[in-house]
Amino acid sequence: MKSALLDQLRDTVRRQPTRLSRLHSQVRDAGSTWTPEQLRLLLETYDGFKVNEPTGTDPEISLGQVTPEEALLAAVRQILSNEPGRPVPIARVIELLPSALTTSQEQLRALAARTTDLEIRGALIRRRPGTL
Repeated sequence: MKSALLDQLRDTVRRQPTRLSRLHSQVRDAGSTWTPEQLRLLLETYDGFKVNEPTGTDPEISLGQVTPEEALLAAVRQILSNEPGRPVPIARVIELLPSALTTSQEQLRALAARTTDLEIRGALIRRRPGTL
């Protein structure tokens, strides 16, 4: 599964716990041929996801503990979603972060480099076109 699609699933579940059937529909809409069973196995084993009803046929999926990096990434994505497709100065993104999150421009650049949906150009950051 592409990491961009996995990021989208994480964003969906971050907003609220979601049934496996809904996540599977999202995966199929993105062009994946994975079965619900394959998706469930991935989510059961992938760090950060939690299957809340392990014996049910349509379990609710939520996020387990969120790492500081995941929290920072979610906050950055939220800030950038207010300016879809438009680059935002990295310094401005840092200013807009919740006070509980601290980072530097260098850390933000490194974080963006490890994602498929964020891109840095000079002193600007934006979501790549075609990503949620």
